[in-house]
Amino acid sequence: MRARGKQSFIAREGWPVLLVLIVVALLLFKLLGALWSLPLWLAVIILGFLYRDPERRVPPLPLAVISPVDGTVVFVKQGRDPYMDRQAVRIRIQIHHLGIFGLRSPVEGKLLQQWLFKSGEGSDAPHLEHVGSNDDARHYVMWIQTDEQDDVILILEIANSWQKPQCYVHVGERIGQGQRCGRTRFGGYVEIFMPANVRLDVGHGDRVSAGVSVLATMMH
Repeated sequence: MRARGKQSFIAREGWPVLLVLIVVALLLFKLLGALWSLPLWLAVIILGFLYRDPERRVPPLPLAVISPVDGTVVFVKQGRDPYMDRQAVRIRIQIHHLGIFGLRSPVEGKLLQQWLFKSGEGSDAPHLEHVGSNDDARHYVMWIQTDEQDDVILILEIANSWQKPQCYVHVGERIGQGQRCGRTRFGGYVEIFMPANVRLDVGHGDRVSAGVSVLATMMH
């Protein structure tokens, strides 16, 4: 878990590494010349690109469910939500490998619970419908409840332990619609379970942007 805080254009996780590289590059430039420092400047540019995390303008739609990641919609369908034991609309998004790595909250509300499961691990682990993902995948799950008492389950599925994301929000805290709530890296999948009566705004194959694209709208 990581504490919340305002972020700059570069995500907080990237600054320590970038600052070290910049200092070393400057020393090499001063002591040995530009040619020796060039590889490090290239590394600074590459890492700056990978750790970019620009502000996004969240649409002024309080009942909207916003995309948590940059990616492509794999499917939209009705299904059982294994975390809330209900029928729900289920949207699966493949995260772009070189897209913005920031994870954003799809709705405004309170973070009621978090879970971490490895596929098939433990008797209490909900079993998601198999969609061809790695049997060793890990699922990082957030249960967010809106002020209108709508429950939204956000699942981040990653295939490798080194992709372990950072989380900026603690259980019991409020979270804003489109707010940065965590960070992952180099792909994976996100799934969102939401009430079955939502109005859908996306379909299979649509490209979506974190904090900007509307996936669905709550009906009240």
